[in-house]
Amino acid sequence: MAEPETIVQFWKIIFRKTLTGKKAFVSAGPTYEPIDPVRFIGNHSSGKMEAAIANELHNRGAEVILIGGPTVELANGLRLVKVNTAEEMYDACIKAFKNSDIGVMAAAVADYTPVKGKRKR
Repeated sequence: MAEPETIVQFWKIIFRKTLTGKKAFVSAGPTYEPIDPVRFIGNHSSGKMEAAIANELHNRGAEVILIGGPTVELANGLRLVKVNTAEEMYDACIKAFKNSDIGVMAAAVADYTPVKGKRKR
């Protein structure tokens, strides 16, 4: 039997490009829902975990679109679609979904969208 290190290296090579020819998208980070021109409802998601998932899909050969909220930075070799609100995230994901084999919905999307217009104090 081969040494364990040799076996691990073999499987790394086999699994490295298993997604060649596949298209994937990953939603990442938070969304911000504006209350007014200055304030918003959001969260502290960085999008780092989702970017790591997108990078791994890319490393395995997939063509990847990263759909990222305001805090997400571009990952190597990936196309980044920047969004701010939950509605923008939804629209971008629906568009990407139509041409994808894989979808990873990992973003921390806001649960609430404030009503537009003037509010009483």
